[in-house]
Amino acid sequence: MTEYSPVTPEVVAWAIDESGLSVEKIADKLNVEPAAVSAWATGPEQPTRGQLTKFAETLKRPRAMFFLPEAPTEDSLSPGLRRPAGEPATAQRELTFDERLQVRRARYLQEFLSTLVEDAPTLPVANPHDDAGDVAVGLKRWTGVSIDRRRSWNDAARAFRGWREAVEANGVAVLALPLGKGGIRGFALPDERAPVIAVNTADIVEARSFTLFHELAHLARAADSACAARNGGGTERWCDLVASHVLIPRAELRTLAAGTALDGLDLVKHAARRFGISRRAAAIALEDIGAVENAYAQVETEWPHIDREKKGGGGGAGRTSPRKRIDEYGELAVGTVLRALDAERINEIDASRRLRLDRTLLPGASELLRA
Repeated sequence: MTEYSPVTPEVVAWAIDESGLSVEKIADKLNVEPAAVSAWATGPEQPTRGQLTKFAETLKRPRAMFFLPEAPTEDSLSPGLRRPAGEPATAQRELTFDERLQVRRARYLQEFLSTLVEDAPTLPVANPHDDAGDVAVGLKRWTGVSIDRRRSWNDAARAFRGWREAVEANGVAVLALPLGKGGIRGFALPDERAPVIAVNTADIVEARSFTLFHELAHLARAADSACAARNGGGTERWCDLVASHVLIPRAELRTLAAGTALDGLDLVKHAARRFGISRRAAAIALEDIGAVENAYAQVETEWPHIDREKKGGGGGAGRTSPRKRIDEYGELAVGTVLRALDAERINEIDASRRLRLDRTLLPGASELLRA
């Protein structure tokens, strides 16, 4: 006799909407008709136990959720996280299932970190009318990174690690997540106690530092956002300018531009190499000082995929699971959870679930952080 699961239709409908997957796509993964999935969401029918298990696995949700009396709407994505900011209105899309999954996991971790941190971080505060250059000065001062320290970073990878360490030292968790080669550049999750920034590891490392400060500018405005295209209008443009001012001193850039016969895209490439930044970031800065007209549009036309990571550049093979998780979630987040575990404020199950790391591997993660 077939056993059916008395799921709550409202919860099923909510989970489908939050997933970013179409009913047809879900039905295909479950090997059922789309009408059957729609019927679970409206009430005439219920899934079998096996169908519900597969449905929950497909949506990456706990099976027990579908028996709740009503949808957990507090877990819904905010409007700023449902569609990538910066894309033209004619091309705007909703976040994909994989992007939403990473955002949900980051929020899940953030909620936990918020209960563990002892001192709330002090973030710079900005508003839409502030000059981007002035905000950048404040952010650089806030990081505590000296000119000499910046000069010691001899490549883009070291620069990103240095900026990440500085931002995390000020209480902002910086996650490096696989958001896809065509995915969003990053996102920001404001919180008074545990603010979070995420950057896309599918982007070249030169672009990640730019994303880091773009998202930090969003946090300074206390706004959550999932960001896609560079050089968008409004807030996105302002955040781009803030990031470019942090990474590219305008006086040095003007000197560089004046001291070479290069122009156009050749000057963009030259500036990108000189400052260890992406060509898109260089284009934004050069356009800002009037050195290359429509620089960003030229880069987009000539090198539409230039900021995306080359094959094989996603972090290196042979890393252990603890090393991968630290690289992904950052030393601040992982360290906060593991210190709470050592202090017996949480148990191994809590730490394992939040860090998505087997309990037997938690000691290995602790050893890496102490090294």
